[in-house]
Amino acid sequence: MSVQTSATCSNCRFWEQGAAMDPSAFDDRPRGTCRRSPPQTRSDFDRIIADYLAAIARHLNPESEEEAFAIHDSDAASETYWPLTVGEDWCGEYQQRPS
Repeated sequence: MSVQTSATCSNCRFWEQGAAMDPSAFDDRPRGTCRRSPPQTRSDFDRIIADYLAAIARHLNPESEEEAFAIHDSDAASETYWPLTVGEDWCGEYQQRPS
């Protein structure tokens, strides 16, 4: 096995297999979460998506002055998440899992 092939999420010390995903919704590749960095707050993710969708809405309807999408305070604002990955994914932060 080459270094390129083995330096994947499934072999990384920061990866935890079995993320909160329904495996039946995907193919049979292993899935998990990357724990290399602190979890992100759900509100950060929601804000990025909302900004992106608002930009698309403004592009489709430039005459609209209304904010197309708004994030409101909710229970979701306190949720956090770890990045979800497939076992064969890779990144530049890879560190071999200890034996």
